[in-house]
Amino acid sequence: MEQSQGMTEFRSLSSSEKERYRSVSRSLVEMVQRYAFPLFFAPPLSVGGKINGATGCIIRLASGPFIITANHVLVEYEKRILTERLNWQFGRLPPFDPLPRVAWRNAARDIVFIEISEQEVVEACNDISLVFSPVRGWPPPSPSQDQVALISGFPRILREVGSSEISAGPYSALFRITRSGEDYFYCQIEQEELICFDGGSLPPPDADVGGLSGGPVALMLPLDYPLIGIVIEHNPAYNLLKVATLSGIPFEEIRRTLPV
Repeated sequence: MEQSQGMTEFRSLSSSEKERYRSVSRSLVEMVQRYAFPLFFAPPLSVGGKINGATGCIIRLASGPFIITANHVLVEYEKRILTERLNWQFGRLPPFDPLPRVAWRNAARDIVFIEISEQEVVEACNDISLVFSPVRGWPPPSPSQDQVALISGFPRILREVGSSEISAGPYSALFRITRSGEDYFYCQIEQEELICFDGGSLPPPDADVGGLSGGPVALMLPLDYPLIGIVIEHNPAYNLLKVATLSGIPFEEIRRTLPV
């Protein structure tokens, strides 16, 4: 599911220009898609029960690698683990308990960093996925209105549950930043302006994209696509995506306890 804004201008392009635009945009969203990891927690499939799905990504800082996702995802896990047996599954990793691994979290910003070892990074990525590295240093740049954000995640509408595994279909998009604040920004999803880059159909206006929470958001800059935040909310009434930014998070507060 790949989409962008600009249908009005897109219609005025020649056939060759349209195809070039689709090709370049498809490459961009496929790139950010490789940084997104599906995240699930649920009782063992043999037992059955509610499946909570979300998204996360991995960032490698000077102190080591961390999973980043939305704090409200972990809060829901904390509530359910009190009365249920749950498996927390990130990417291709075997199930593990994320609570002892919390390195930094902020409920107001809705962000949590979870420790992961270098070996687990290898297992999670399996030569397919990518890890963010802040090559411009830390903290990441602060976005501003009208810049372009690259977003990816795994909404539950694309989830498939089999007898032995849960699979997730990716959602990737380019959106303009329509409004920004100190620790967040919004992207307006203008349904009439969406363009499908692969020639398929677009999601309907009322599509439930729950499961995008924690999805990585990169900023489109010349020759660089730094991770600047994660998706924390989709407001279907106004078709808005809210993103929590990573700018301003004190690097020294992100602690590690796992063996290197």
